[in-house]
Amino acid sequence: MSLSIELEDRIFRITADPHLYINKKAVDFAAQEVARETRTPNLVRIDERIVYGEPGEDFAGIMQRRLDRWTADLAMPPLDLGESHPQKSERSQITITNALHFGAFDKSDEAMINDYEELMEMLRTGEPVALDFSDIVLSFLSRDPLSLEKPIEQEWSDTPVDGRLVFASPVPLNEEQRKILAALQREQCRFLAIEGPPGCGKSHTIVAIVFEAILTGKNVLVLSDKKEALDVVEDKLTKVLNEVRIGSDFQNPILRLGNRKYLRQNPQ
Repeated sequence: MSLSIELEDRIFRITADPHLYINKKAVDFAAQEVARETRTPNLVRIDERIVYGEPGEDFAGIMQRRLDRWTADLAMPPLDLGESHPQKSERSQITITNALHFGAFDKSDEAMINDYEELMEMLRTGEPVALDFSDIVLSFLSRDPLSLEKPIEQEWSDTPVDGRLVFASPVPLNEEQRKILAALQREQCRFLAIEGPPGCGKSHTIVAIVFEAILTGKNVLVLSDKKEALDVVEDKLTKVLNEVRIGSDFQNPILRLGNRKYLRQNPQ
């Protein structure tokens, strides 16, 4: 959820997107505990994991209506979110309070589902970002990508011997890696698949691609589901940047999300 916090005359004003994310597992657990204790059917139903409020709509009212329904289904005392004094509703091992907590979590069991449902909502409403994403997916499924293998091979054959042997980059590259960079420079190249066994130079190729983008003033986002893969690319790229660093005031352009070492070195 996107939050903005402003300090006005010693008062913090917090503004959030009008989206209510429901932790379905937590509500289901509470409902199951009450149903087990009372030996009655589970009456709690969650139709939407994400509730989208309209601009200017009373966000507290959205939460109050759902909270009223859940406490009634669970046969628990109601809570009034309009009152600021501490409130607590208890039954069996279940406790509901009106306390407000802020937290940042690295992982969430339902994060992927929430992201998926938000994407589906954006597709339904025709958001430009979602339409671009849809176009990328459809291009994989319904359109054959343009193969650049033959023109790249011809371009390499036409390159003089001295051009093949000398390449203006501190990252040493073999023939196949040079061809990959050449393909990426073509406007028709939208997707590129690189495959091979461990140790064949895939990470080294990624470093060369990122370094080339840095030299041309571009921004690059590197993603991986494995932390170790990102570590290898970051270490290799940092080593190359240190070798060509023109002075101590040259700032490392790498921003690693979640890297506490980077945050300590760059507190601003």
